[in-house]
Amino acid sequence: MISNLSSIFEGNIQEDEDVEAHNRKEMKELKSYLANLGYLLCFIIIMINNLTLGALISYVSADAMVGTNIGGWLVLEPWITPSLFYRFLGKTKSEGVGIDSYTLCEALGPVEGNKLMRAHWDTWVTEDHIKALVDREVEIVRLPVGDWTTVPYGPYIGCMDGAADKI
Repeated sequence: MISNLSSIFEGNIQEDEDVEAHNRKEMKELKSYLANLGYLLCFIIIMINNLTLGALISYVSADAMVGTNIGGWLVLEPWITPSLFYRFLGKTKSEGVGIDSYTLCEALGPVEGNKLMRAHWDTWVTEDHIKALVDREVEIVRLPVGDWTTVPYGPYIGCMDGAADKI
């Protein structure tokens, strides 16, 4: 009986080794197939990009347009206007922390927030800045405008009064 069990286990071991060898072979074939598929996809993407770029080059004139972005004016961004957010350094959320337009208005309230915003709007972009853009032949200006500018809601009510007049 023990010899029968021994031969059964040896047979299972042999079968397991055959299955593992077979699985390794299939895995190797699959990896090769996927690698070739990856090369094909990269080639297709490069061709599409080249065709698109070629079409754009033939469509666009030789003159480039000159543009800029006036970020941080109507939609506050701490990395553009860090000085507006210094007042919140070291404070906890329960003390009121501003990290964007929404939370600044939330923390300062409508009266103090609007006072700060009006001073910011009047100094961040002036007529002299616009004249300098004209002198540099800037043709396009991207001006981020928050959805709250036309229909204020939440903490923007009162805090952002006058923003639409600046556009």
